[in-house]
Amino acid sequence: MASLIAIALTAPGTAALACGGMVSPDGTADMQGMSALLSYDGAREDLAVVVSYAAPSGPFAWLMPLPAAPQISQASVQGLIEGFRITTPPLESDYQPHLGFGFSGAAAPSSGVFELGRTTIGNLEFVTLGATDAGEVATWMQAHHFGFHDTQRESIQGYLSRHWVLVAARTTTAAPASGAIAVRFTFTTPDPVYPLAIAGASHQGTLPMHLLVITPYRPASATYPETTVRPASNGEEPSPQSRLELRYASTLTAVEREQVGQTVAVPAGSWLTRYDAEWQVTDLRMDLVLKRADEQSMVNFDELYQRFQDERDRTNQAYGLAATVGAYWLAIILILLVSGTFALVLGAAFGGFRKTR
Repeated sequence: MASLIAIALTAPGTAALACGGMVSPDGTADMQGMSALLSYDGAREDLAVVVSYAAPSGPFAWLMPLPAAPQISQASVQGLIEGFRITTPPLESDYQPHLGFGFSGAAAPSSGVFELGRTTIGNLEFVTLGATDAGEVATWMQAHHFGFHDTQRESIQGYLSRHWVLVAARTTTAAPASGAIAVRFTFTTPDPVYPLAIAGASHQGTLPMHLLVITPYRPASATYPETTVRPASNGEEPSPQSRLELRYASTLTAVEREQVGQTVAVPAGSWLTRYDAEWQVTDLRMDLVLKRADEQSMVNFDELYQRFQDERDRTNQAYGLAATVGAYWLAIILILLVSGTFALVLGAAFGGFRKTR
């Protein structure tokens, strides 16, 4: 029988009403989204979960059903961040060249501030943010009561332009009414499994899901229909729907294994797979169980990377040729101008010399 793991923040004996995977005395606690990194070696599962929540009435508990009693520890979100970075397609705008003389040929990036993870350690609450514009980060942080000063704006923009993420922190005096829980479970199981059915219990609305899976093979769902979703020609990802969407599946390099391994165990030769969904929770009636896929081909962004790189190289070559031709003609014009000026000076001097004779 599956063991039910409760990370209880309610007082012992308090009556609880379920709302998805969250419980609270009055049923107002709500699970708003979940991101996870699941690693499976054929016998043991290493599952790091970050669940965002809202608990306006205060104390609540989070319920997590698993197939065996796990070891529980605090989860690092760094491997999750690296995993999502690896499985996010490149944007065409990132590859457009920057022209000289202070002008940029790059398209305007998409805007917005989005949370990649939250956690509380001791008296500090941490939130990891993704963004493209420092002004929007300033607005978000001030609206959410994080400290920010305008003198930081230029430095922050430099990091965002290099596609870095931002980790902000603030002190807490009590459990926040909204935030995230980051925890790691390690347990034995005959198949990789991700609990979903509990999220559909006594819950309405939608639930975003972002799941990274590490396995010795390319996996496939045994319980939900699976749809492969590819990015647009410019690298933009379509918004997920209420279905299990395969966004990425590829073998990990040694460097990528080390990066993702900051959160869970990553054996050599592993595949990294990404699933996204925007579930209508009424569709969640089973847990997600994974098996070995019949098709072991990769679903990655190599073609996009290569096409964008080739287009940038061709554009840079065209600009280089134009600059060379321009410099050539500029040099000729300067020579003609200098020669003409020199001729005028000689003519004037010679004419003056003749008049003195």
